[in-house]
Amino acid sequence: GRALVLAGARLLELDERELRTELIPLRDKNLGIVIYDTAPGGAGHCERLISLGREWIEAARNILYVDDKHHSRCRKACLDCILDFSGQYSANHLDRLAALALLDDAIS
Repeated sequence: GRALVLAGARLLELDERELRTELIPLRDKNLGIVIYDTAPGGAGHCERLISLGREWIEAARNILYVDDKHHSRCRKACLDCILDFSGQYSANHLDRLAALALLDDAIS
């Protein structure tokens, strides 16, 4: 979720605080990701991101992967990818490798 927010903010040239993510429990005991606009009543950012489709997913993947050197050393999250001030409070939920696998599945 954090990578999708960061990628979305970059693609739409927004302050990342205009998008937020929440984890919600699903029926099968997994967690789902909800991404939403922080503006009261919504600002249409999520609709624009959905219309970008694959471009948004690939941008999020690039944020997670960074480069070969980063990929070989970063397991969960770091300051080079998705760990930052805004995401620090959900750091225990960050799992870069699992997110990469999920995004790779979405792309293929």
